[in-house]
Amino acid sequence: MACHGEIQAATNNFHEIQGIGLRGNIEAYRGHISRGNFDVAIKRWKEGTSRKRNLDQFRAEIQVHLYLRHLHIVSLIGYCIDKHEVILVYEYMVHGSLYNHLNETNTYSLNWEKRLEICIGVA
Repeated sequence: MACHGEIQAATNNFHEIQGIGLRGNIEAYRGHISRGNFDVAIKRWKEGTSRKRNLDQFRAEIQVHLYLRHLHIVSLIGYCIDKHEVILVYEYMVHGSLYNHLNETNTYSLNWEKRLEICIGVA
């Protein structure tokens, strides 16, 4: 995957309408990769935050995805790291993240049986 240029194009230059969330120093965007025709979720560490902290979080997330593969864990598609930005690219989850479902912040919530099944499977 091309780095920054393709990601900028996928998110319409990180336009706010493409925004799907903000947690701490990480912004999330929905994007569309035309080469391959698929939707993605893009995590972008906000500028102005500690570069070392951003890189530490980035490395930790990469490590998790190197060793874990599961039906209920979103797949990491690619990443971009340059002198100005740290970005991760994931498959886009149409009905929202597992975090949202487990915390009932989404209209599409999971029943307790399904939650338990997912937790046991991932563990």
